[in-house]
Amino acid sequence: MHPLSTAVLIFSLCGGDDGEQPRIEADGRVTLAGDLAYPSQLSGLAVYRGMLVACPDEGTALNVLAPAGHDRYQALSVVSLSEGDAEIDMEGLTCDGDALFVIGSHSRARKKIEETRSYQRNRERLEEIKDERSRHCIVRFELDRRGHCSRRDQVSLRKILKKDAILGAFTALPSKENGIDIEGIAAVDGKLYLGFRGPVLRGNYVPVMVLRYNAPAQYELMFLNLGGRGIRDLTAYAGGLLVLAGPVGDGVGSYELYCWNCQDCLPGRGGPQGRIRHIGTLESPGNAKPEGMAVVEERANELTLLLVSDGIEAPVAERVRVRLPR
Repeated sequence: MHPLSTAVLIFSLCGGDDGEQPRIEADGRVTLAGDLAYPSQLSGLAVYRGMLVACPDEGTALNVLAPAGHDRYQALSVVSLSEGDAEIDMEGLTCDGDALFVIGSHSRARKKIEETRSYQRNRERLEEIKDERSRHCIVRFELDRRGHCSRRDQVSLRKILKKDAILGAFTALPSKENGIDIEGIAAVDGKLYLGFRGPVLRGNYVPVMVLRYNAPAQYELMFLNLGGRGIRDLTAYAGGLLVLAGPVGDGVGSYELYCWNCQDCLPGRGGPQGRIRHIGTLESPGNAKPEGMAVVEERANELTLLLVSDGIEAPVAERVRVRLPR
């Protein structure tokens, strides 16, 4: 068994900016049982009609699970979202009413260097950049009570991103080299908030694109300062959005949790006075990378989350209790 398969994420305590002690506390693990698609590479979570929906960042299908006790979800179905075999690169998942939304990364990728290949071939691979159109989509769909897909459509942000005065310059860059890479998605008041892992701009500002699915060209860009990190996921709660932040590239770096009031945090006189507050640091074992989260319970100033990480082979989610800064 992989050494990470039995590991439980450890969470550090971190003081808030108002003198109190907001905390992140591990509260056990939840087993994701049954036949799942890519269970060690889950990147997004959502709670939908009492079911747990989990998408991997590989393949074309997502997992639908039903509750089977306090610490267990059982696989109900595996739903394919692609019309062919092309990988969507599903990075985030959210729901709004009856609709579920999956965000593709909208990214390019440079070919990886492989030690088993020749030196010359690896030099050639450095020149190769993949641009797969299947990654450039937001998929909207619904599920029935049995976990089967009942309707599906999609839109692309490809042309919109290329025309943007700020983001357009980054559309030709590979995602791990500060190019476009969308990883977070959350719904608030009928709008989709799309969080970018990259690019991170001068001053450490990372973009959030806010739009309505039926009118994506009428979007607004907001900016957050996450200390040089990119957005790895977003999830909504009654007070705004939780932001999971981590490294832009493949290098080592910390994973931090923030709460945000959904207003632009770019400073300046007459601005909207956005506020983002640090909650704590997520310390993950080995090479595990926190990727997706969903709120499963909300009480006063405390949230209970389920969190999935890339790199843990056992099909589990970590249950986490978060006390928010007042």
